[in-house]
Amino acid sequence: MAARQGVEMQRVDEEEAPKEKEVEWDWDTQCSYMTFKIVRVRDRYLGCVYWSIVTAVIMYISIIIFNIEGRHKQFAPGLGTVITRFKGKAFANGKVFDDADLRFPAIEPNGAFILTKRITMPDQTIGRCVDQDFPRNCPCLKDEACIGAGTPPGFGGRCESQGWCPSLGDLNAAKPPPGAVIDRMEGLEHSILQIMVGIAFPSISEHFFIAGASEEGTQLYKNITLGEVLALADTGALTIEDILDTGALIGISFSWSCDVEYTCEPLISVKWLDAGAGFVQKRSRHRGLVNGADTRDAMYMYGIRLIVDSAGIGRKTSPVLIVVQTGSCIALLRLASIITDFVMLQYGDQKRKNAYYKCKVQQTEDFSDLQDRINLIKEEREKQQAQNAPQQLGRSSPNTGTSGAGAAVNFGLGAGQRGGNATILMRGRNTAAA
Repeated sequence: MAARQGVEMQRVDEEEAPKEKEVEWDWDTQCSYMTFKIVRVRDRYLGCVYWSIVTAVIMYISIIIFNIEGRHKQFAPGLGTVITRFKGKAFANGKVFDDADLRFPAIEPNGAFILTKRITMPDQTIGRCVDQDFPRNCPCLKDEACIGAGTPPGFGGRCESQGWCPSLGDLNAAKPPPGAVIDRMEGLEHSILQIMVGIAFPSISEHFFIAGASEEGTQLYKNITLGEVLALADTGALTIEDILDTGALIGISFSWSCDVEYTCEPLISVKWLDAGAGFVQKRSRHRGLVNGADTRDAMYMYGIRLIVDSAGIGRKTSPVLIVVQTGSCIALLRLASIITDFVMLQYGDQKRKNAYYKCKVQQTEDFSDLQDRINLIKEEREKQQAQNAPQQLGRSSPNTGTSGAGAAVNFGLGAGQRGGNATILMRGRNTAAA
């Protein structure tokens, strides 16, 4: 029997292991990108749905967003400035009142007060009387007296307290106390108001806008009579004679909506604000000691209170906002595809829906448990190798005609199978020689 040659175990060094081929740097691979695959659906009805939505989106962005709302522009609040001047005269009780007498205070930031009727209570001194501004009903405090009490005693009257007497206030303005002087101004409707208004938007522009400065602006409010202002305010049934007795509260608003890159004029609104309640304010002028007593003149003044306001919003085209709104338009265009695809896959006959589904949807294999199956295969393979390893020692291979020794035997010697048990190694070689 011829001796079979054993297979000698080859030495494997780490240095001789084949190295992986170095991958060359490919700019085309590094700069590659992914894009969508588009399916062109040839259907007139779906096409009408799609292009109708696209048209609606484009019209919405171009007309409402850009032209009406102006969302492509930067907005900023304005800082308004108002200067109101009054020039005129009035006559009462044979006396002449000029602007120094009629306007109080002389300088006011946002408007003016113009006297129409004045009740003067001269020579007021400190004493005990009923306070006509804040009267208190009886019963009174210990140091106060009850005036005009009815039955039962101590009720139905007013409390007399210390103050400026004789008192002039809201309760007795219609019937002033004896000695009061009433001056009712005549001719005020011809007095002149000069209202100068401007606004600035410092956060987006350095320009200062002035009302009436442009060609299309109005110069009306730079020289307007008080009668014209009352007519614009639409005081209803009240005439100028009624307003002289009660006063009025008038608001004049200058509302700006400016594109700071062009000229701008405000919208002007004149409103009657008091609804017939009138307007009144009080003033006093101290005269010092008269006959050893501190004396003053109290004035109850009706008048026309003008409130002039300048406010608004400035806007300026912003390239950043243009890009943002354009991006929103492009994003909204995807809505047309989403709605059309929904109609395509949900409505219509079943045959057509199935055909569209095959064109639109591509199914893939289920890879959700692929990694779990790979791990199970590896575990089974390792178990089989562990079971077959002891049986291969001393067994010859019927296919190759070689003995189960040499390099085919797993000695458990580690990487490269260098070294090991010398007895087992010699026994394998002796068996091969026999």
